[in-house]
Amino acid sequence: MKTTFTVEEFDLFTKEITDKGYIKCNGKLRNEDYYFYKSIFKTLNEDGNSRAVVQLILSIYDWRKYILHDVKDIFSAQFNIEISRNNNERNSIILDTNLFESIEDAEKITLDLYKYFETKLPYKNYEKNI
Repeated sequence: MKTTFTVEEFDLFTKEITDKGYIKCNGKLRNEDYYFYKSIFKTLNEDGNSRAVVQLILSIYDWRKYILHDVKDIFSAQFNIEISRNNNERNSIILDTNLFESIEDAEKITLDLYKYFETKLPYKNYEKNI
């Protein structure tokens, strides 16, 4: 999937992902300029509130502030999967963009990876009893 963009291409890409339910955040997870995320799978916690267990995060880098010469593609995106089945667990995986051709493919890979975790890597609570 294409992950480098001109300004015009990036505007179209931003519209596409927000139309698909991605939310823009200005926080910093991996030194990106900002990111978009979508909760792919949620569960209910003890309080009845939903909790995002699996998220697909698109870290966006704006290279205009670093590059001193003319460059056509000035935005780039990195796809990250976050799986957190419990407050004490966090699994972060960076996706190779050669593995998929669309956002829908990336979401399918994300959900398939979560299913693998659930069936092959059961969660173990390592908290010590005090």
